[in-house]
Amino acid sequence: MRVLVDTNVLVKAALDFAREEDSDERKIIELLLEKKIEIIYTLNILEEYARVARRLESKEFGSWLRYLVVGVMQAHFINTDECEEIAKRFEGKIPKEDLVHFIACLVGNAEYLISLNREFL
Repeated sequence: MRVLVDTNVLVKAALDFAREEDSDERKIIELLLEKKIEIIYTLNILEEYARVARRLESKEFGSWLRYLVVGVMQAHFINTDECEEIAKRFEGKIPKEDLVHFIACLVGNAEYLISLNREFL
């Protein structure tokens, strides 16, 4: 099952996992590591994950999260060029801050978008 995990959820999940704290978000990391779900991401989304992780925790944590997504999880990379072409059709229809995630879901055939943002889209 392919999913896109919003930045706030993935960073919280990784923090809880690293701290060995039990939470619903941590379960997402466990499912990813068990290969029960597959995360999709673009280069922009990966950079956002690492940037937020560095800001909230440390540079090392941001690097670890990037490694976790790219090197450990069964992650599916979405080419940014492919997204840019499709994004033109949705500009003005989807809020700018949500557009990258929305397009990645379309291109990556995501079955779910996991987010705590109740105003997403």
